[in-house]
Amino acid sequence: MEKVTYRLFLFLLIFPPLAFGTVEQWSLTLMEALCFLATFTWVLLRLVQKKPIYHAPGLFPLLLFLGYLIFQVLPLPALLIRILSPNGYTLYQETVGITDPTTWYSLSINKKVTLKEFFRYASYVCFYFLTVQILTNKQRLQKTVNVVVVFLSFLALFAIIQKLTSTDTIYWLWHVPDNSIIFGPYVNHNHFAGLVEMILPISISLFILLKPKGVYQWSFREKIIEIFDLKKGNLYILMGFSTVILAMSIVFSLSRGALIAICLALTAYVVFLVSQKSQKKRGILVFLFMILIVLFIGWFGWESMFERFNELENEQGVIYEARLDFWKDSLNIIKNHPITGIGFGNFGGIYPSYRTYSGSHTILHSHNDYLELLIEGGIIGFLLVGWFLFQLLYKSVKTFRKRKEPFSSYLFLGCSAGLLSIWFHSFTDFNLHIGANGLYYFFLLGLLVSAANTKLRNRKTPTLLERTDAFWPRLMAAKVTMAALVVCLVFNVGILIGDLAFSAFDDVYLSANMPDTQLEKWRYSANRASHFDPMEGKYHFAKANLAVFTDKENAQQHYEEAIYHRPLSGEYLQKFGLYAAWLSDFDKADRLLKAGIRNDISNPKRYRIYSEWLFSINRKEEAIEYLTKALSLENTLGWYKVREYIIFMALNEIDEDKMLILIPPRLELVIGLADYFVNINKIKTAEMAYLKALTLVNKKKESDIWIFFKAFEFYEKLQRYDDALKILLQATTYFPENIQAKTHMADIYRKQGMIDEAIVEYKRVLSIDPNNESVRRRLGSITQN
Repeated sequence: MEKVTYRLFLFLLIFPPLAFGTVEQWSLTLMEALCFLATFTWVLLRLVQKKPIYHAPGLFPLLLFLGYLIFQVLPLPALLIRILSPNGYTLYQETVGITDPTTWYSLSINKKVTLKEFFRYASYVCFYFLTVQILTNKQRLQKTVNVVVVFLSFLALFAIIQKLTSTDTIYWLWHVPDNSIIFGPYVNHNHFAGLVEMILPISISLFILLKPKGVYQWSFREKIIEIFDLKKGNLYILMGFSTVILAMSIVFSLSRGALIAICLALTAYVVFLVSQKSQKKRGILVFLFMILIVLFIGWFGWESMFERFNELENEQGVIYEARLDFWKDSLNIIKNHPITGIGFGNFGGIYPSYRTYSGSHTILHSHNDYLELLIEGGIIGFLLVGWFLFQLLYKSVKTFRKRKEPFSSYLFLGCSAGLLSIWFHSFTDFNLHIGANGLYYFFLLGLLVSAANTKLRNRKTPTLLERTDAFWPRLMAAKVTMAALVVCLVFNVGILIGDLAFSAFDDVYLSANMPDTQLEKWRYSANRASHFDPMEGKYHFAKANLAVFTDKENAQQHYEEAIYHRPLSGEYLQKFGLYAAWLSDFDKADRLLKAGIRNDISNPKRYRIYSEWLFSINRKEEAIEYLTKALSLENTLGWYKVREYIIFMALNEIDEDKMLILIPPRLELVIGLADYFVNINKIKTAEMAYLKALTLVNKKKESDIWIFFKAFEFYEKLQRYDDALKILLQATTYFPENIQAKTHMADIYRKQGMIDEAIVEYKRVLSIDPNNESVRRRLGSITQN
């Protein structure tokens, strides 16, 4: 039975990275369940065999941390929430409180995601505890380290081969979104690099430790043969291969954060070795290995790495990184929720309320694990995590300083460098929120404890850790882990069944023209999904939207349920607001529609929906104000969206001159407006719009030349050739090498009978593009005449 548990333990180290990093619900469910099952079977075995369990350093603050997550989801009186989290109370009053001000609230703004985080962290705690228990055996300790290093090195080799042969598929089978940068089985290259950087220093330690000892007095060829003949020589070569492949994979991943983090961690590793007189040569060896990595980057191509760093520059040549926006906004969230946070897993829910740059895309993490911990757990959560790490490191270092075994020393040093690397990397990414990486992080912490405490020579007492022989702690541990397994399966399988039941309903556009049978089918799917996963707001929201067509009396109840579970959803709040408006409850409608904006402040859609409603109740001045805000927040405006806005303004009787004033100074908007004026034969206003667009041209951006061509075509159709020529002259002033502008100029000169000027321009085009046959023919036709 003990062997089965150990094999399950090894499976947990191999499966999560292979399962796309364990970020999907099915793989998370399996990982968490197996962690609880493995821990339960181990503790039960200890109980039955009357064997001790050992104290894992920092376990008490970890259990308090899990208890804090449970506290975050407990319903509490509104008065207590007001004391613990004043801004959280205000948040509830402006969302859920609009329809039910007497409701009890929780510190977590979305209890479901906090419970998901609870089970994830609980599985990590169990795995940390299990790692400490299992690796009290020296044979298992050495075997586990070897298995992990070799497994990850082969995974890294696969990742490199996959990168060289495919850029958009994982395992050459599964396609990924266009904006993904895959590496190995991971959708995000940074997270694969984050996994590898934790293990690379351990691989280096093993490589140094396994170096064969002998007197080398022969030729280089004889020395190589001797290595193969010496005991453990093959393992030494394997570790050398693993170390090189792991380092190469970080380089090939093009992860800036991982490369910087591992270099900093290995620098600390080298400094520590060099500071020890007996280890100075080995420290130099690691330093030479770092130099080798740098040289490899040069061989692989500095260009690829420089391109990654050059991405920090925006179009104006200024260093810009989107993470800086996330961090600035994150600090504002921390400022408003400093003590208790907003609930673990809730960053993605609250971030739209604080986002200072325009857009509607979802940001699930702050790209800084420390900031995210403060946001979601507040000072309380941050201190509990700090207490755990301090206690673990303090006790482990204290014990480690007394150890003399080389294996323990180097393994401890490798674990420390791996932890240091991921701590550095956590300043710029969210590795610890990736299922596999989080598990490996807690495994590394357990391995650090084992390296400091597991004895390699004395068999009577396998570890320096304190033991517990008492019956009740082991019985309690068995009961708790069994209960966690059962509840975890019920909770997570419910989520999986809900997703499956609702999958046919995703992205469905509802309308009154749909047949009743189809609406009933979708209503059944939504009801089934909410039955298995009652804490998911989107199922209640779907039921509410369906009830508008099939069961209007219950629609309000479903909208209230949806907002109760996801109070910060701007979409849910505004849909409910429009429903309230349909019921003629205009005060509630106004409050809900505004709440939708407050909780999604940079999404233009929220402002436009409110603007539409304001127009419908004749509050025109306010409507125009919010419409203007919506336009200013649009990041990219294709022709269809521009046309949609313009038609919307026209339908709401905004006159042409007012449109031109209201429209934000955006090229695509102004040109779209000019084209619209042409179509309705408002020539004078169209001309004003084209001229306004020309003032917005970026002189350093040649792609803006199309604006001049639009204005040129406008004047050419009106046969106002002098004005058309002025436009082209301005275009060639900004972009003197543009062939199309010069060709148009020559054509206009020819139409006006200015043959000499036309010939000059045609020749200028040919001097830039000698192979332009079209221009050559035109030049020939006028010179022959």
